Amino acid sequence: MRVSLLSFQLSIENEPYEDALVDGVHVDDPQTLAPATPVSVPRAVVRPLVNGRPVCARYLFDASALLTQRDVSGPVDLFTCTCGEPGCAGLFDDTVLEVEGPLVHWHFPEDPFRATLGENWFTSAEPLTFTFTREQYLHALAGLTVGLVANERELGEPLALSPVEDRPTEPLLERLAAWQEDFRAGAAAMSQRLDTFGPLLGEDLVATLDSNIEIRMPAWTVALTLADHRVGPTLDGRARDTAMQEVLVRDIVPSMLLSRDNVIRAARELGLLELEDWALVDFSASAVGVDLPEMEELAEPFRQASMRVVLR
Repeated sequence: MRVSLLSFQLSIENEPYEDALVDGVHVDDPQTLAPATPVSVPRAVVRPLVNGRPVCARYLFDASALLTQRDVSGPVDLFTCTCGEPGCAGLFDDTVLEVEGPLVHWHFPEDPFRATLGENWFTSAEPLTFTFTREQYLHALAGLTVGLVANERELGEPLALSPVEDRPTEPLLERLAAWQEDFRAGAAAMSQRLDTFGPLLGEDLVATLDSNIEIRMPAWTVALTLADHRVGPTLDGRARDTAMQEVLVRDIVPSMLLSRDNVIRAARELGLLELEDWALVDFSASAVGVDLPEMEELAEPFRQASMRVVLR
């Protein structure tokens, strides 16, 4: 195992901000107003370096994601598109951040990083993993934070860091604290979800309606929707959450874990219109020029469809 050194290269770019402003207030339709004075937003551009070498120049490195998650194990979108949506850049699988005692690992997915990283960093037999000591890794993150804050103070205005930020109004440290709070809340919710649904979290219900249409949804959402129906509309707030948790843990989830046929049976019972918020409809095989059906038109075929539960 090779242990590497992590560092960061930081630069500031002035990015045009095209929304018009009236007395400092954003408006949705600049075309309805008189021309506004052009505004630029200072944006931090961060590039990770491993042993002093750039990691990957093809994608945008999202420093906000790393500074939010820091040294908490789990999936993280280290690289993304300039718009903030990884899939837009062809990145469909997360990088995994793993903390293992005194070490921190970045595990990159094979596709597309075997091609974009492998040539410069790894042999064909090596896993796509960078390893750092936790102490040096956290020191590098602290140094990056200090550099970002120093630049923001010198500029005298908020510094954009996340790719989804247009023109931030709060100081970076305040935004970073809010991102970290949201991350902790999300991690706690995911932990509770894992305790409740177990292996169902990693499985999908797939319904094949015909040769052109396939509908996919997370298996655990079928259980959740069924619990919502079992509890009914008489409860709300915390009482409702408690009742749903009880029926899930006591009855629905054990039944579905015992036999995945019970997931399928529940989906047929509930119907597509009850599950549509979770449903991904794939029309990719449809003929060009064919009008795609509305969800209501798929409701009855869904009940009759061939269904299976598969690993995600």
